Amino acid sequence: TTHWVLQIHYNSGTAQTGTDQSGYELCTTEELRPHDAGVLAFGSTKFSIPPRSTHTITCDYELGKEFDGVKLFNASPHMHTFGQSMSTERLPGGDGAPQMIFEQKNFSFEAQANYPITGTLARGDVMRTRCSWKNPGDTTIGFGEGTGDEMCFDFIGYYPNIPDRTFLGLPVFTWVTPSANARCTTD
Repeated sequence: TTHWVLQIHYNSGTAQTGTDQSGYELCTTEELRPHDAGVLAFGSTKFSIPPRSTHTITCDYELGKEFDGVKLFNASPHMHTFGQSMSTERLPGGDGAPQMIFEQKNFSFEAQANYPITGTLARGDVMRTRCSWKNPGDTTIGFGEGTGDEMCFDFIGYYPNIPDRTFLGLPVFTWVTPSANARCTTD
């Protein structure tokens, strides 16, 4: 059995209720491509944006052998309302000259989209993602799913899909592993 999940987030600052004009299209085919695709989240789930500040983190994730020959085809940057900019670079062999994979200098929560990219990955490469935010308020902002929280995910479409791995029922590798296990520093 195949199940599809459509997730839509609403944030009404004035607590309005009712309907809107949201919609979606779903396209199917019987002519499958040779490889299944997947999505990886590069960035971080571990950050804290101080009050009244502009804050940037840089997160590195080293690719294992399962990434040899993986092809990249789209980027979907995702932050919330405090997001200012995001970029993802590939450092060949972990310390080679950075190659820009995707950059959005003026992130807009209201205009999120998918962007075409190209790239091929190899074991030992490092994916470096930078997220910048501006927090004009008086409280610290951290990671979370609410609009008043923040995120730092560059969702990268790739193929062939790398299957999830578990050990004793615990996840070892999933789509969010690059963000959960990235080494991050504050700029």
